[in-house]
Amino acid sequence: MEPDEQRPGSQPAPELVARAGLGFSLDRSITRGRPSSDAGSEPSAASPSISSPTPGSRPNLESDEIKTPKTRSPGPRSRSCSSRPSPRNACHSLFDNPAFSLVVIGSGGGPNEDDLSSYFLKAYQRSWPDGFVALEAGSGLGALSQLLKRADHPFHDFEFDGSASPSNLPVISSEGHMTLTANSRLTENQSSPSSPSIYQRAAQIYRSLNAFLISHAHLDHLLSLILTAGALNPLPPKSVWATEPTISLLIQFFNGGLWPKLADRSGTLPLWLRTLCTASDAPSVSIGPSLSAKAFPLIHSPPSDSSPVYSTAFLITNDLIGHQFAFFGDLSPDSLSAQQMNRVVWQSVAAGFRRKQLRAVFIECSYSASRPAHLLYGHLSPPYLFEELECLARLVKPSSDSLKGVLTGLHVIIIHVKEDISPIVHLTTEINRGKVPLSTRQLILREVLDLERERYQFGCTFWMANQGDRFEF
Repeated sequence: MEPDEQRPGSQPAPELVARAGLGFSLDRSITRGRPSSDAGSEPSAASPSISSPTPGSRPNLESDEIKTPKTRSPGPRSRSCSSRPSPRNACHSLFDNPAFSLVVIGSGGGPNEDDLSSYFLKAYQRSWPDGFVALEAGSGLGALSQLLKRADHPFHDFEFDGSASPSNLPVISSEGHMTLTANSRLTENQSSPSSPSIYQRAAQIYRSLNAFLISHAHLDHLLSLILTAGALNPLPPKSVWATEPTISLLIQFFNGGLWPKLADRSGTLPLWLRTLCTASDAPSVSIGPSLSAKAFPLIHSPPSDSSPVYSTAFLITNDLIGHQFAFFGDLSPDSLSAQQMNRVVWQSVAAGFRRKQLRAVFIECSYSASRPAHLLYGHLSPPYLFEELECLARLVKPSSDSLKGVLTGLHVIIIHVKEDISPIVHLTTEINRGKVPLSTRQLILREVLDLERERYQFGCTFWMANQGDRFEF
């Protein structure tokens, strides 16, 4: 298999697969948990077509169960995804030779403060204690602690200090049951004499964090960065990489009034604010062990704003093998911002995709399709997401009259969904005939699938990022 080739069994466009709460397969039935494939065979890519469930069954659309591809067997030092992913913590192995390991600490855009944009990233060939990078810093120690209470948490390969191996620690299973060590009478966050508490385990992971990569200075992207700054060891300082507009706002947060002065440009405080240049000829910078990033400016504000809010997209490279992925901060579509900032990013993404180096795109889709354009507030909804993907497709194959299947092999991971706290509409659809309410994530995913199937047929593989997921790609 070529280095950039996907798993056997993937199908050409317009077929796609969607993961997150709902599973779809080519046999047009809803699948749960493990893929519906013949024993010993690789699962097929799933069709966006949605049909009725298997006779006699009823889909539980409120379930968090996730249909996953065939998972990898644990390799050396148990770095690979578990061979039995949990419905709540799914490990998605997208390629046979991953370049990146990414854990979703939080994927929401609010209003739930427990699930905000935060992604822990390392080069696949490196261990977590070697050092890793946080993409955004909305959720932090608290969310990480909650994930570690689960018996199947996504840091199964983290090498805890001393006796802190996962097998010796009290954990909470996905059903909420306590697992105790031999001679312990433990409550949730207590430790036995031979093992650390859940919170101490989270702190051990956090200590291996080398740097933050922040797209913009909105609180849903940096809340934990601010709150944990005083708890960090002052030396060595943790680097905070961001563009100049974001750095300037961070300095205002750490001005001694809003929050103690724990960050500056000098590198002598716990947080070292470091500027990323967004000039087209600016080189990539090293952000962590075997990882480098190039920054691109984005617009993240309504078109009517006189003082635009800038965000950032990052093209991140595994320096060991050259594979890349794109990570977008919040963004307004080019068609609404009346600028072409997104197109500049897509040009670099298209070049990497043509070279078969580009593995995935992480991009926001904050609202459902029913949200009017003037209320998007510098975000995307499914129609505008596809506007942006169409721009990419035309750059990948500019001479083609048809874009069908042009993006086959590209994984698109949807992030930053803003959950609706108003009553959820009970949609009466073929898949939802029981009138079970759809979550905002499920609704957005459904709309994305419909647009791909009925209109665009780019051939992308779509994922919905959920808190606790682990992606290896």
